[in-house]
Amino acid sequence: MVYGKIKFVEFNEDYRVKIVNFNEDVKVKFVDRFHERSGRWRIVDKFEDYTIKLVKYDPDFTIKEVPFFEGCR
Repeated sequence: MVYGKIKFVEFNEDYRVKIVNFNEDVKVKFVDRFHERSGRWRIVDKFEDYTIKLVKYDPDFTIKEVPFFEGCR
């Protein structure tokens, strides 16, 4: 599962992701620290673990931003 330090990019992404309001694959909590758990993403500009491209169509998986109970459904 994708978690940790995330960088949003336009090209050469690791994963294509769509943000949805329901029927998500992963519930994501955006954090400033303690990002070493499933569903927790820390947004960075460099030294990322994964690169993500936000898309409207044909995503690798979908996410929903949540304040708690993050992770896979």
